Amino acid sequence: MSMKHSLFGQTLLGMTLLATSAVAAVDPALLALAPPDTKAFVGIQVDQAQSSSLGQYMLAHMDSDSGLDKFATLTGFDPRHDLSQILIATNGKQGPLGSAVIFGRGAFQPNKLSAAATLSGATRTTYSGIDLLTSKDAHQTMQTLAFLNPTMVLIGDTASVRSVIDRYRTGTAFTGALAERAGEVSGQYQAWFVASSVDELANNLGAGGGGGLPVNVMQSILTAAGGLKLTADAVTVAVEAMTRTDKDAQSLVDVVKFLASMVQSNRGNDPNAGRAATLADSASITANGPVMKISMAIPEKDIEQLLATPKAGSNRTGRN
Repeated sequence: MSMKHSLFGQTLLGMTLLATSAVAAVDPALLALAPPDTKAFVGIQVDQAQSSSLGQYMLAHMDSDSGLDKFATLTGFDPRHDLSQILIATNGKQGPLGSAVIFGRGAFQPNKLSAAATLSGATRTTYSGIDLLTSKDAHQTMQTLAFLNPTMVLIGDTASVRSVIDRYRTGTAFTGALAERAGEVSGQYQAWFVASSVDELANNLGAGGGGGLPVNVMQSILTAAGGLKLTADAVTVAVEAMTRTDKDAQSLVDVVKFLASMVQSNRGNDPNAGRAATLADSASITANGPVMKISMAIPEKDIEQLLATPKAGSNRTGRN
């Protein structure tokens, strides 16, 4: 592993690349540790990644491009095999008030991982009997990693990590409507998200001009949830947004359909636009009372083509 990349960056890379080949079922022990100001969860279970052909493709992609073999040798931890679940909890805010904690469940070797982190420049301290490893991520933001036990790790800003450790020590659990919704949605999808509020997103869109999106429509969303399911040859994506009124839901449908039509109108511009337009063609966008629903089935081959498409300035090629 190159010393210019932190332990946290390599770990998060493994988590991210595995995300689209995951099977979900939220771990109650991880959910219980969420900070009290959590407004949204993203859940991913990676221990069945090899059960689908897309999972096999993602793992092969990681093998050739991610440098995880060296990372696994150095740390004794291979995200492709040793990581079973990820839960991300965030307060949804941007800037200095924003926070997110990434929880991981798996088979870790804390001593080897700690030694590797220290070797790559991390600072080691102790809080409530638990080692904290602090380093800068790829964006030069300080992040702290802590192992609560050999099967549970968390990553976040130092204050958030310490808060989680306090809750872990006292047995204080995150409860309420969002936790219940997380339990429901995680039982329906293989990778999932739930959000109790999108106000911050709407505000950010408004501050940045919104990219043509009507911010008032975004602000009508009370809660949102969704996820994806992997089958033998496709990925099904579903999103639901609960709005204030039936009219708000229909307005949201109109906005999403308009955006989809813009994508479809650009299908002839380049191959990527054409593939995105094909995905938009398959989308079902409807309103049922105050609930807006989006669903689409994406053939696995189309996802692989998108993943294999070289970025500008890159010489990489993928599987056809």
